[in-house]
Amino acid sequence: MTFGLEIIMEREEATALLEVRRVLIEGHNRILDGGSVPDVAVCKQKDVAEVMNRAISEIEAVLTTSGQVTFESRNKN
Repeated sequence: MTFGLEIIMEREEATALLEVRRVLIEGHNRILDGGSVPDVAVCKQKDVAEVMNRAISEIEAVLTTSGQVTFESRNKN
């Protein structure tokens, strides 16, 4: 799939995305037994949420730093 948009990624952005990848892999290995038991995993939602929140925050930081994306705060009621 192509979008007709070419953006050159800076080294810092690529490094930051590699860090997100590392966070997700380490979280997967820690929480889901390294993927060695593919059918069932018993884990705390809190542990999964911590990995996901960290990854999402780091992705948002990369996108914001690139100057291509801004995020608005949403208040939960």
